[in-house]
Amino acid sequence: MQLSDLLKAHGISQRKLATEAGFSPAVLTQLIKHGKYPSSIPTTEVNTSIDRALEKLGVEEIHNWTIATATTNQTKQLNQELPIMQALTQAAKQTFKLHKSPFIDDVQSRDDVYLSAEQRYIRQTMTSAAKHGGFIAIVGESGAGKTTLKRDLIEGVKQDQDNVIIIQPQAIDKTRLNVAHLCDAIIDDVSQGNEHPKRSMEAKARQIKRLLTDSSRAGNKHCLVIDEAHDLTVPVLKYLKRFWELEDGMRRLLAIVLIGQPELKIKLNERNADVREVARRCEQVELQPLNAYVGDYLKHKLSRAGLDYNKIFAEDAMSGLTERLTQTNGKHTISLLYPLIVNNAVISAMNFCASIGQDKITADVFASI
Repeated sequence: MQLSDLLKAHGISQRKLATEAGFSPAVLTQLIKHGKYPSSIPTTEVNTSIDRALEKLGVEEIHNWTIATATTNQTKQLNQELPIMQALTQAAKQTFKLHKSPFIDDVQSRDDVYLSAEQRYIRQTMTSAAKHGGFIAIVGESGAGKTTLKRDLIEGVKQDQDNVIIIQPQAIDKTRLNVAHLCDAIIDDVSQGNEHPKRSMEAKARQIKRLLTDSSRAGNKHCLVIDEAHDLTVPVLKYLKRFWELEDGMRRLLAIVLIGQPELKIKLNERNADVREVARRCEQVELQPLNAYVGDYLKHKLSRAGLDYNKIFAEDAMSGLTERLTQTNGKHTISLLYPLIVNNAVISAMNFCASIGQDKITADVFASI
């Protein structure tokens, strides 16, 4: 008889058995639903503990229960899937005494932005590029924090009052962005809407040079920021280099910050002859996973929401989170500990804890989501 059927037959809840056996409810849920034993406890010890607990609970057929074990392929597939995107449930909010989700609309100021040593370097690099005519590409996976860093850059130059004019093309589909759109965006933002773009490309180019030069001599700096830059076409990337080369004497008139997913890095590979001249002039910075900083990240995130990290996470929780979001692809180990994915995993863990009546996230909880 399967263990789950045995419990139903005797009216014993999984939580009650887990308590009697000395396990967290998450361990038993993972064992019954997926046939997966905890990696930190020998299998024989788990079985013996369950046998003793069943005996104490009055179950006579303790030696007849079995676990529906997952096949190797099923287990591999389980480990490869990310936690399902979900919202924090009302039950989870009540369990962890939350008035709102600490992961929704959580960045309202620069103080809310978590910065590891690496991310602090990237912030400084972006700010330096914007103020001193740099040409830089920020590359990162979806959910790595690129948009947050872009917002941080824009807010930072405002706070520094360094007279940096941020230029942002508003085309939603960046695959359709062309040089005319770029010209229009520069003209509109630098002139603050006071000049209309000329009709011919030659006239636009002259208009841009004049506007940037006059603005620069008036003490302003200019930074063109393009999000979703991985969708830009090769011709647009080549035109960007020409915009960046605009100068007034020794001073560059326009800084460029590109922000995109890893496809941007592929496009800017200097082995590609079509973009070699761009790739050699554009500094590339890649956002890495949080990895060892994941605990500090969550402590910062929760403290900004007025929450105590130690009341939500058990001591072994981060090891469980790291294991859950680390995948093996052949010979390579891939970390998925990016902010958005970490946030979602924690939300899933909170919801799961609430569903089994557990008020603290342990390592075993992450194995169950």
